[in-house]
Formats: sequence, C-alpha cells, structure tokens
Amino acid sequence: MRRRPSRLLCAVAPIALALVAALAGCGDRAALEPTPKGCPTCGDPGTVITDGAGYVEYTTGDAPLIISAPHGGLLAPPSLPDRSCTGCVTVTDENTEALARRVAEQFLARTGRHVYLVINRLKRAKFDPNRDLLEATGGNAALASSWTTYHFFLEDARYRVTYAATRGLLLDLHGHGHTILRLELGYLLSAADLRLSDQALGASGALAHSSIARLSLQNAGNTPPVALLRGPASLGALLANNGFPSVPSPGDPAPGVGDEYFTGGYITQRHGSASGGTVDAVQIEAFRVGARDTPENLDRYATALVSSALEYLRVHYGWVPTASVGATDRARATRGNVPGIPATPVVRAMRPAA
Repeated sequence: MRRRPSRLLCAVAPIALALVAALAGCGDRAALEPTPKGCPTCGDPGTVITDGAGYVEYTTGDAPLIISAPHGGLLAPPSLPDRSCTGCVTVTDENTEALARRVAEQFLARTGRHVYLVINRLKRAKFDPNRDLLEATGGNAALASSWTTYHFFLEDARYRVTYAATRGLLLDLHGHGHTILRLELGYLLSAADLRLSDQALGASGALAHSSIARLSLQNAGNTPPVALLRGPASLGALLANNGFPSVPSPGDPAPGVGDEYFTGGYITQRHGSASGGTVDAVQIEAFRVGARDTPENLDRYATALVSSALEYLRVHYGWVPTASVGATDRARATRGNVPGIPATPVVRAMRPAA
C-alpha cells in the first residue's frame, strides 16, 4: 500500500530545510540547492555524523550510491517507550545494519569511493523511520527530531549526489520472513502491476509513478522502462546472476497471485524519483537463511549487492568510479544548534578500511 506524506511532514518542512542548510555549513545559501563544491564544513567523504543522541548515523560519500538501513538497529534505551500505535510493526530486520556497513566497506575497498550511508541504530520497536512521523515515533515527541534527522540526512545525500554526479541511486535495505527465498525489489509498483504483460505495463504509465520514474524516462543505455524492471540488465537480473534470486527479474518477472511481496515504503516514495528529482530508489527485501543469517552469508550478499550496484550504475547511469581524494584523517567536531536535532551533532573523520 502506497503512503502519502502526512500533514505533519509538511509542518516540519521548514525545520528540515534549515537542518539541510546547517549540515551543509553553507551560510545563507538556499537550502534547496545542492551542496556547493568546496563547502569547508560539509565534511570529506567518509565523515560520520550522528544526531546528538547517537540514534541516527550518516556517513558522507563521493559516489552516486546512497544506502539506507532503517530497520536493523539494536539500541533499546529504557528511557524510550516501545511504539504502541495501532498497526505498528516492531520486528527488527535482522542484521541489516551489519549488512549496510559491509556494503559500504566492500564498495570502498573495490572502488576507493564512499557510498552515502544512513543508519537507524534504534530497534524498530522504539523507532521506525520508514513511516510517517506519527507512526515512526509512536507519538513519542522525544524522537521527532531523530525522524527529521534521518530523512534530511537522506536529503543531504541526494543534494550532494545531484551536485557531484547529477544522477544517483538509493538502495533501502530490509529483510523479510516470507516463504519464498528470493529478494523482493520494491519500485512502488504493485504485484498486480508487475503481473501485466510487458506491453500492457509499459502502456499503463505506471513506471512514471514508480521510485525509478526518472530512470525510466532517461538512462544511459536507452533501456526501455519495463526492461529496467525485468530485462537482462535490470537490478533483479544482476542480483540473480550474482547468486540471489530476485523478483522482478527475467526468471521471476512478478509475484504470483497470493504471494507475499513488499512494493516499497515511505523512504522509496519520499526519496526516490516518483515525485521528481534525479535520484532513483529501490527497496530491497532480503530473505534470512542464506542471506542474513551468518557473517559468511552477509559477506556474500554484500558482495552481490556491490557487484550488482556497480554494474547497474555503469549501464544505466554511465558512472564508473575514478580515483577518489579519500577521507581526511583529521578528527573534528561541530558545535552549535542545528534545528531538528536535540543535541549537538557529532562529526568525526573515519579512516578508510584497511
């Protein structure tokens, strides 16, 4: 089920825009503009920023790839009540925080480039940033700023990607417990949409409202829109070729009638290109046994994600990694009041993995 932004989202927009400007450190420059090149306080690639409580973490990057992990956190401070809203889902997507960190590490090791990495470190029972504000926090006002921070770290990553590379991709990493052991790729298209023939799906115009809407209109390989979903160079095809069966893909073009399937959520809707912009998004739901259950399988799955993302970026975005300037070794911290964050954000330089 697709979600519309809530009125509460509109209410916090002025705060959020101020947050983007403050994080960019660019004075009075318009918050809606991309982060300007050379902004002295924006942070080098690999710089880690957290909200004051340490609940939300952001690593700045220098590649057109953003990784989001909203449901894998392990922190459960007793001071924060569990979410008790009607219909709240509180199950942790096991090991997805660890997976996101492995993806970032492997990407850096292979390319010398940093992905943008946004992680929720709280257990989902406490906080779920893949929902609108009320459901995300369960009505706990103490977490409103963490919700704002999570989404505007993603906004900041999008602005930086747009400024540096013009186009980019966001992968929102999740885990499912469904019966069929396959990856479920969510593009904000329903299972019924995907069960249409290629001709009917293309004629329906559904891709224009998907989380890869921009890519469906303009891509480096001139790939037809439906082929982006289940053609030989689709993300599903690349992941399947790297050992992880996926739907949609050439071998599994759509969920069957009655199959459980995640279409995508709040993050893919808000931060993908469904409503504009040049950054596309895909929600990836991974099965547990064989993908997320052991360190060895996490490494294997992370390798498949990195390999597939690199090929997807090359074919459809025309991006191939070149030498990176790397991250600074100088530790530093920012001080001052940032709207929307409950305490001083902490910034530290992170050295590349050995």
